[in-house]
Amino acid sequence: MRTRIALAVFTTLIVLAAAGVSPTAAQSDNRITGVVWADTTCDGVRQESEALLPNLRLTLRWAGSNGVIDGTDRDIEQFQSRTGAYRFTLAGAGEPYFVSVRAEDKPAGMAPAPFRQGDDPSRDNDLTLPLAGTSLWATPVFTMPADGALVTDLDLGLCAVTFNPEFTTNLPLVRR
Repeated sequence: MRTRIALAVFTTLIVLAAAGVSPTAAQSDNRITGVVWADTTCDGVRQESEALLPNLRLTLRWAGSNGVIDGTDRDIEQFQSRTGAYRFTLAGAGEPYFVSVRAEDKPAGMAPAPFRQGDDPSRDNDLTLPLAGTSLWATPVFTMPADGALVTDLDLGLCAVTFNPEFTTNLPLVRR
């Protein structure tokens, strides 16, 4: 029995290492949780009347050894919620991570709500517009606390995007 358990743990570590997950992630009980909601008021703060958004695929990404979102980051785990609540479990203590929505997973007609509004961090939007050089909507990078710890209230608010035909932008004419 012990041999089977040891073999299963060893096999899991090999699979996780091949996927780019550090061995500490396989041994931790760390969890990252939050919700995705439709911010109908587009104010960046979740009200009781605002519904959760199901079926959005989120990706937990390791921010690389430099702890910056810059293209050296790697996918660690994906989660597609049926309810609008999400949970990641493969985060290693002391490592830099962020939660993202990749370009192919962005819901049509929606964009991140205003970032970190209000005075209650458990009800605000933690998702930003794409950073320069990336197509990801992402949370800020955070360092995963010690084993057994939780990162909670990393919530993602999305607003419906509407087109206003009266809004125009005048760009300078570029001649070649």
